[in-house]
Amino acid sequence: MESSPSSLSERVQCELERLILRGILRPGEHLKEQALADRLGVSRSPIREACRALERAGLVETIPHRGVFVRDVNLQDATDVFDIRAELAGIVAREAVHNVSPKAARGLADLIERMDQAAARKDADVYLDLNLEFHETLYRLADNRRVAVLDRALGNELLVYRRRGLASGGGLDVSNREHRQMLALLVEGKVEDLERLLRRHITGGKHRFLIAIGAEGREPAAPAEGSNFTRTTTRTAP
Repeated sequence: MESSPSSLSERVQCELERLILRGILRPGEHLKEQALADRLGVSRSPIREACRALERAGLVETIPHRGVFVRDVNLQDATDVFDIRAELAGIVAREAVHNVSPKAARGLADLIERMDQAAARKDADVYLDLNLEFHETLYRLADNRRVAVLDRALGNELLVYRRRGLASGGGLDVSNREHRQMLALLVEGKVEDLERLLRRHITGGKHRFLIAIGAEGREPAAPAEGSNFTRTTTRTAP
């Protein structure tokens, strides 16, 4: 990883982000600077800089006197995040229809086709990467940078768990059918229908996620103080 200090830090950040989003570094795991530096073949300084950037992105948190940990999310936080993202989707729908071009529509159609291929292989990792690109493309069409940044930060908090929801119960196929419907509504300029579908799409992801972790039907406030679903359910590989 030979590079200038700034680009080295960015490359370390990308690698740590990849390890977190793939579930290799697990929620709640302590990120020890020296161990990560040895693992990536760098000094501790770029590790420290990368962790600060990842904290701003919502992927890690610093606990005073203990260190940096991969962000864990309790059930209440998780459901709140899904609900907030569903509300943001309405803004995207209203603004994106005004900016879609034939070229943008073809790009979205290509992503849908590639997601179909990933779903057929049951490759949740590749599917989720393409899924993120699809939704980020919608946000670019909406031309609302602040909403896009907020949604990305919120989505990062749950990315590992969203993968689990997509991978279970036919979630990949259901999700991509809705993507195809979104594209049709976007091209046709049907704002209200697109807004309803985007909200339903995110809410459906929340329900699949809750089923996957065994929390469907549980009141979010029920866990005892200090507990969270990642410690009270059995983890499954992403």
